[in-house]
Amino acid sequence: TERGLPPGLINRLPIDAGDLNALATLAPGVIGIAGTDSTPAAFSVGGQPMNQNSITLDGLSFGSGSVPAEAVRNTRVITSTYDVARGQFTGGQVASTTRGGTNVFQGAMSYALRDPSLEFVDNGDNAFSQKYTQNQVNLGFGGPIIKNKLFTFGALTLTKRTDPLQDLLAADPLALERLGTNSDSVARFISQLKQFGLQPTSALIPDQRLNDNASALVRMDYNLGETHSLMLRGDWRGSIQDASRISALSVPHSGGDANSAGGGGMVTLTSHLGNFINEMRTYTSVNHQSTDPYVHVPSGRVIVASNLPDGSLGVSTLVFGVNPSLPQQSRTQLNEFSDEVSHVSSNGAHRFKLGTLLDEDESENGTFPNQLGTFTFNSLSDFENGLPASFTRTLSSHERNARSLNSALYLGDAWRQSAKLQMTYGVRLEHASYLDAPAFNPAVDSLFGMRTDVFPTETHISPRVGFT
Repeated sequence: TERGLPPGLINRLPIDAGDLNALATLAPGVIGIAGTDSTPAAFSVGGQPMNQNSITLDGLSFGSGSVPAEAVRNTRVITSTYDVARGQFTGGQVASTTRGGTNVFQGAMSYALRDPSLEFVDNGDNAFSQKYTQNQVNLGFGGPIIKNKLFTFGALTLTKRTDPLQDLLAADPLALERLGTNSDSVARFISQLKQFGLQPTSALIPDQRLNDNASALVRMDYNLGETHSLMLRGDWRGSIQDASRISALSVPHSGGDANSAGGGGMVTLTSHLGNFINEMRTYTSVNHQSTDPYVHVPSGRVIVASNLPDGSLGVSTLVFGVNPSLPQQSRTQLNEFSDEVSHVSSNGAHRFKLGTLLDEDESENGTFPNQLGTFTFNSLSDFENGLPASFTRTLSSHERNARSLNSALYLGDAWRQSAKLQMTYGVRLEHASYLDAPAFNPAVDSLFGMRTDVFPTETHISPRVGFT
């Protein structure tokens, strides 16, 4: 039901220790989902979608799937929820902890290179072979500020990745055939674009997809006497991606540049009071994402029928103009609090725990899809003659805001019956709701019998038991 991934194991594998999604695929039954230029990498457990997973760092939710590699102390991949302390996922959970400073000054630095000349691909000269170049630098350093009292540790990861741009200009005849078109149709399409004054690319658009990522983490640990210890943690991440949102059947000017940045802060107070241990945690984080298009002209779709070399007829849709999903602006914020008190019996056979969790998620999406409109042409001839079959356009759009509140209360026990048998059992109560419902609309209520001012909520209790 879970697998531990200590640093000693990870360092011997050709995998990024800070990529938590990639680490999840090392557990049985976990399938990796490759990222694209517009979606992050993820994983699936039991065929479930990626939004059913949970990623935690030092015991609380972590919105990003990557941390500095040198900051990771240990990682566990969990695919079962029999422990009452685990929740907010039905797929899998990646639970990582960060490294803290000690009385000894220590540091580490590593460099990793992925180069196309070291990769085994069928056709290395083809831009659609998914080869790429990546340079990564990892740094980590920590030590005492006040010996035996105050410690610090910081880590930084810098990654620069270059992918071939997979678009109509880069596709060779074999790739075009697999896409359902041929070189003659594409050449005719490109020529007509230029006649209309729409250059497929420009000096501002790179001929490769460039992706620069950086993540940093700083942690401080303070011993407040014999019974209390305080941990403060700050994290930051950012990325810059050029030539985003460009598809294999589109010209380069249809894409744009994407930027994202975010960070958060965490406070943990651990108290030892006799046989009782109390752990209180709180974390808040904010993330911003934006994508700006290269051109501000309407989108275009041209349906092309082509005779393929094997004698069959291929039908494809060639794309020009701005991507309808651009520009994009989004912001997400996470606030989470948890507190758990546990008690170890005098003989060490039982560890009872009582805990609570409160989680608030907030998002703002400023996307204005298809604001310049989209022309659709049924053939290259119609495109040349300026005869679109249809034109669609979104005339107005509203910023979408959403807030959700999740809470949980659990009581459980870990019973070590003998050296060969351990039981984990308890009960968990959970509640989920959406906030900021709109005003009551009597017209919708009278026509459809639905109230717009009430969002659905969920409350349920689940008994759980597991054994080792």
